[in-house]
Amino acid sequence: MLWEGKGRLGFPLSRVVVRDTGPNRMVIEVSDNSGPLQVAIMETQIADPVRNVRVLWPGTEASYQAQPFNTGFLDKLAPFSLLRFMDWGGTNGSPLIEWADRPQTTDLTYATPKGVPVEVMIDLSNLLRADPWFCIPHQASDDYVQRLATLLHARLGPTLRPHVEYSNEVWNRIFPQFRWASEQSEKLGLPRPSGMPSAFYAQRSVEIFKIFAGVWGADSKRLVRVIAGQAVWSRFQEDALAWRDTAAHADALAIAPYFKADAAGDPKNIDATLAMTSEQLHDQMLLNLRGKVAGVIRANVQLARKHGLRLQGYEGGSHDTSAHFPAAYQDKVAALFAAAHRHPRMRDIYDEYLALWIESGGGTLAHYSFISGWGKYGLWGALEYVSQDPAEAPKYRALLDVIARYPRS
Repeated sequence: MLWEGKGRLGFPLSRVVVRDTGPNRMVIEVSDNSGPLQVAIMETQIADPVRNVRVLWPGTEASYQAQPFNTGFLDKLAPFSLLRFMDWGGTNGSPLIEWADRPQTTDLTYATPKGVPVEVMIDLSNLLRADPWFCIPHQASDDYVQRLATLLHARLGPTLRPHVEYSNEVWNRIFPQFRWASEQSEKLGLPRPSGMPSAFYAQRSVEIFKIFAGVWGADSKRLVRVIAGQAVWSRFQEDALAWRDTAAHADALAIAPYFKADAAGDPKNIDATLAMTSEQLHDQMLLNLRGKVAGVIRANVQLARKHGLRLQGYEGGSHDTSAHFPAAYQDKVAALFAAAHRHPRMRDIYDEYLALWIESGGGTLAHYSFISGWGKYGLWGALEYVSQDPAEAPKYRALLDVIARYPRS
């Protein structure tokens, strides 16, 4: 911990042990990482107040300004050729409208609904030589889009291919962008087949693609213009691609071909679920993968080919959750799923899943997600925390397996 000014910091709401302290500097050990680290200014002086507080990973005190990324994070992320910044961009329900609203690199924190600054995303992509995938905020103005396109063109490495997608899962009724797009459909008098704002989504996507093309000019061939839809119910993307000339302005159709232990996720079978072993859960995953998921992937490959597009995965991986179970059982079911996901056999299941995707004609797939803690709302992370030993992360090891078999071109 570093800071300027005269005063004292403390941690009254977090479990922290102070290991060393000195003028404007202390070394702390966080003994409970289950929640946020909350830092309080316990004393300060008006004439020289506490300010510019920095929380640094061990060993980065001399290097954090020139290289702000955690080196362990970089090492584990380095094998990947594409980074989708949906969560970093705070895409779901984004409040961003105008360019002046966007987060700045000088902000106190990036953990706000505005998300991480675009400059940070670009710098990470450049550092790792990985193609970035940007989700444009659903309310973003034309000026916002143009300024974003200009910044990307000026700052992104010349060999990288940015993916451009309008928002995220505009078909998904749980997200504010669905409701907003539906309202815009009504205002513009656009059709809403099956109650979906597919025409508005398609129209706004094409408007964004054209703005990018106008800025990028001859470099527009580097852009990957994405139309996305729901994997298991393809009506949304079918209607979007058929709306006017949408398909002619796109390069890829993207879906999220998740798999899961299907029957175990049914709260009507709680007793049966709790009695299952990890191996039985794995068997259910394979049934789901070889049946329903395989059919969904192949159907969307055909839809993409029909419109001259390639199929990509905007998200993918395992999709076991327990939040929809009665409250008394949620943590028990989550622990059961977690044991199955940590089991070495999960690597084999992922290997089969990714092979199915590729052999069926799927292109680049962005696993959801890279690093995140597990719980009742999902076991998304290939890694559960940044310093995790890859030997203890079978899903992460499977991703490295497929990267080794299919190296980037």
